[in-house]
Amino acid sequence: MTSKLGIAIAASVFLASMASAQTSVSPGDPCPPGQSRDATNQPCAPTRVTPSQPAPTPTANGPVLLKTSQVPVGGAATASADGETVWVLQLARGQFTAYDARCPHQGCAVQFRSAADGFACPCHQSAFDSAGNVTRGPATSGLTPVKVVSDGENVHLS
Repeated sequence: MTSKLGIAIAASVFLASMASAQTSVSPGDPCPPGQSRDATNQPCAPTRVTPSQPAPTPTANGPVLLKTSQVPVGGAATASADGETVWVLQLARGQFTAYDARCPHQGCAVQFRSAADGFACPCHQSAFDSAGNVTRGPATSGLTPVKVVSDGENVHLS
């Protein structure tokens, strides 16, 4: 018979290992056609953060999503929050915002293009600015904000 504590520990270990595999978009990365990265609008593509990095740990400010150094200034990186993918942005040094990565139209994963171009949904071509507001349908509402706070070293859920 498996104890509830054993199941909870196994689930925590699994979630921590999943949260450590993150994707970031930063200047200098190569890009697929039609995409761009930071405010310079040069081509870009996500880079994988190696899973050998330590898993985020909970703190008094809420669970750690990413280290601040993993989110390029003028760019974005993905992280896992409560089993859901979120985009964490640092459009200005030290100022972090985050959005659920699901398009409100039909739930497809949106991609960050650049600070100037915001996000795009590859499924039905909805577009959103970097503040999460819908700029082109078929989506009729913006991306769902996720509350985050930075302690200078890490970005936490708040």
